[in-house]
Amino acid sequence: ALAEAAKTRLADFDSQDLAQTLWAFAKVAMKDVPLLESLASAAMQSIVNWNPREMSSTVWSFATLAFHHGPCMSAIAAQAMRTLSEWLPQNFANTSWAFAQLLERDVPLFDAIAAAALNKIHEFGTQSISNTALAFAKVFFQAEPLMHALSEGFMQNIGEMESQNLANTSWAFATLGISDDPLMDVISAAAIAKIDEFKARRCSNLAELFDFTSFALAPAWSLAFAGRMSPTIAAPLRLRIVALGLDMDELASDQEAAQGGATRGRGGGDDADGEAVHIRLPGLPFALVNLPGIMVIFKPENWEVNRGDPAVHRQQVEWQLLSDWVTLALPRARYPLAHSTEFDFGFIHRLDVPSSGLVLSAKTFEGHASLRFQLDTHALCREYIVVCRHSIDPRNVDLAFRLSVDKKKMKSEVDARGAPARTFLKNQAYLWPQLDPDNLDTLVAVKIQTGRHHQIRAHLTHLENPTIADGRYGESRVLLKDSRIYGDMMWFESYFGRLVVPLFHEAGPNRASAESATTEQFGISHGHRRQSGGGFEATLGTGPECED
Repeated sequence: ALAEAAKTRLADFDSQDLAQTLWAFAKVAMKDVPLLESLASAAMQSIVNWNPREMSSTVWSFATLAFHHGPCMSAIAAQAMRTLSEWLPQNFANTSWAFAQLLERDVPLFDAIAAAALNKIHEFGTQSISNTALAFAKVFFQAEPLMHALSEGFMQNIGEMESQNLANTSWAFATLGISDDPLMDVISAAAIAKIDEFKARRCSNLAELFDFTSFALAPAWSLAFAGRMSPTIAAPLRLRIVALGLDMDELASDQEAAQGGATRGRGGGDDADGEAVHIRLPGLPFALVNLPGIMVIFKPENWEVNRGDPAVHRQQVEWQLLSDWVTLALPRARYPLAHSTEFDFGFIHRLDVPSSGLVLSAKTFEGHASLRFQLDTHALCREYIVVCRHSIDPRNVDLAFRLSVDKKKMKSEVDARGAPARTFLKNQAYLWPQLDPDNLDTLVAVKIQTGRHHQIRAHLTHLENPTIADGRYGESRVLLKDSRIYGDMMWFESYFGRLVVPLFHEAGPNRASAESATTEQFGISHGHRRQSGGGFEATLGTGPECED
């Protein structure tokens, strides 16, 4: 009702009314696109009279609601550059964060902000330091004088940094390549101090403890990414982060006990420990390695390493969900993490639906913390074997192209404004298909240092060497030159009811038709999912607060 009323009275709004209306809708996360478009159009009519607070509040609201209005953003950028001398640290931080969050890499604006902020760096508090550094890192804008000034301010105010600010700032500096010894020493000492301070509080909230652990891992990732993670730093950090996992196990166990018998009987299992992860049946996952707190799962093709509550996020998909297998294979009373939609069932990383391979999964929070630390500090290596179209130049051994995700197409692409991503290649063999000797393909070993969305597929596609049978990133059609092969393929698909080579369209057996077969083989039923909120996803790109 308020949105409709506002749209009919926009002619009466002044700049403060426009900015405050946007701020209010952003604070309650109400994205009324027609209203936002009307407010943006109205703002453009009077933007030359807006003050810094109104401009920074408006772009903050747009970014918080993930609403991009190019003409209005350009108008605000132009007016901002005319008034930068009047800006306060919070205006610099909120505006740069908003443009970065919307991936609006306005070079003149960021250049102007870098120069103007440098003159007022002594006024920046910890929040402004953190959010400004984060913004410049998100769009990979290397303003060295400003970044070095922010790093000095960071070291001087390290004792006042909140955990999230420490995480965001350390990530920003590592991403931008600012990794001198004094700075990295300060970050490692501060991370240990923050963990000790947090543990002394004896937190009794499981979600808060999990969030803090994610923030504590960010400095560890930054140190490793910058090549500054020495054994003397890694040992005490790992010890403390694993201890946080143990604290979470105690809280989860207490919560499970408090719920009583209503949930303790859920979960599968047929051995003495109530686990059934070792059972091997055709087309189903199984634990290749099963340790007390962790396991390595072999994921067959057409299974999704899903996040969040399947009843909410994955009601109708044409493939199986790995969470269905995990919750049936592990007893809830002993392994509450494996049944938690809030904490993504303990899965540490993803693997594309059409791919088969190994997936690291935690059965306990202690195992989760240990695996996350090893993964974030590059102690664990992820290697793959891939067949690619055409011949890969053997000189392409280290790919460091940044990647961004097109959320509409759900594809990643090389983008200078994207997140850091690094892939190592090593050619193993060149292949000539028997019936097509003119088409040279490559068998390549792949090792990833980071784990971005579709990283391998995006990097190889950028080289013009998409993976074989990748309908999303590669060639959508394949020409069969032999009628006998075509006939054999049609027979195979008709007889077995599936594709000979599953295309990377995320295609697979129909979920509904496959349900009965899965239930019969392993007892998995898709109709018994706990209704709860969506899964937690830790991000470093958390926005600053904008106070009206």
